[in-house]
Amino acid sequence: MASINIGAEGADGRSLVDIDHEAVTAIALRAALDVDGVMALEGGFALGLAAAFGKEGGASGVRMAVEGESLSFHLSVVARYGVRIPDLAWNLQDYVKKTIEQCVGLPVSKVDVLVVGVREGVGAGDRPLEKGGSR
Repeated sequence: MASINIGAEGADGRSLVDIDHEAVTAIALRAALDVDGVMALEGGFALGLAAAFGKEGGASGVRMAVEGESLSFHLSVVARYGVRIPDLAWNLQDYVKKTIEQCVGLPVSKVDVLVVGVREGVGAGDRPLEKGGSR
């Protein structure tokens, strides 16, 4: 398991905090699913196939890379039918970036969004309609 080292090295030569990559991608996954209009995150065929054969990386639809002192993310999302895709991508980029920076304490250099599909229905981040049809 790979981990991210945060903080200065202690007397024993280890970082003060190590955060597993899977923990950080889980935070990004949860944040992405909280965005209105996201139905699901999917890794796509190639990543799903790699996961089936025990290879690491992105089966959940979230890939993360450490780039120097910052993190970058690639999200593969399924959008809710009818949502304006550029707005969805902007909201995902903004919310995931802010959430990761707040929770992990490292800067996020970029969040790439790939819309891999569109589905009808209520997405994971969608709020139910209130009486009168407003959210």
